[in-house]
Amino acid sequence: MNTRNKRTTLNWRTAYNRVRGLPVIVQSSLMLLGLPTGHRKVFAIGHNKTATSSIHKIFQKLGMLSLHNTQWRDTKRTWVFLKYQCFTDGAPDDFRVLDRRFKNSKFILNTRDLDEWLDSRLEHIRLASENNKPITSEYWDRTDFAVKQWIATRNKYHLEVLDYFRNRPNDLLVINYIREPDPGQTITDFLGKKRDVGKPYLRSTQKTRDQGVLRNKDLIHRCFNELGVPESDWKSDIHCPTKDDNLAYWPNDTSRLVYPNILSLPEEHYPL
Repeated sequence: MNTRNKRTTLNWRTAYNRVRGLPVIVQSSLMLLGLPTGHRKVFAIGHNKTATSSIHKIFQKLGMLSLHNTQWRDTKRTWVFLKYQCFTDGAPDDFRVLDRRFKNSKFILNTRDLDEWLDSRLEHIRLASENNKPITSEYWDRTDFAVKQWIATRNKYHLEVLDYFRNRPNDLLVINYIREPDPGQTITDFLGKKRDVGKPYLRSTQKTRDQGVLRNKDLIHRCFNELGVPESDWKSDIHCPTKDDNLAYWPNDTSRLVYPNILSLPEEHYPL
């Protein structure tokens, strides 16, 4: 296809998406006014490096307008939420705001085995650094401090999400996309759709290792040991660490879980 044909195709695609987006904008606006429309937002609120690109692809295969970038993490950007129905790529600053603002929404807590999630983040930062992208904070770095922060933040966040939806299991899907045999069907069923979407697997970071192999094993295991994370929890995708032998996986009761203060931060560091 020559350049002119490519430009024409892109122009038609842009025009088509804008037309498709008009009903979403209207329905979203009515939702903000508290009016019932039958329209439903879908928020994938798990952390990054948990198959967010693949989940975004599933939304697209279901014919839904989906946004996959970090803009929507700032819930004050109301205009972003007007134009799309589905949102992926990291945790928002406050998922509760989205739930209150857009009634009848569905939420997906996308997770991943803890050790592989940490390794994926570390590899993402390594590749970015090799491409001369600067490290902007102590929180996003290849250090023991950063990794311990990630573990503590994930624990706190997962518990907050599960506690919030404790009495609304139909509004929250917890899914480990990589481990799930047919995540496309699981997500489709959760959203009440009828379409075969398969299991797309897209990488936002180029492949640097095989599944189950950690390239940063020494760093990750050192942090686990220093935090006192039991080895049985190193591959936990929901709770880690916990002093309860009976891991209360969703939708079971999480009130019995004990979350020790596993990380004390100097004042100059970023808060959890």
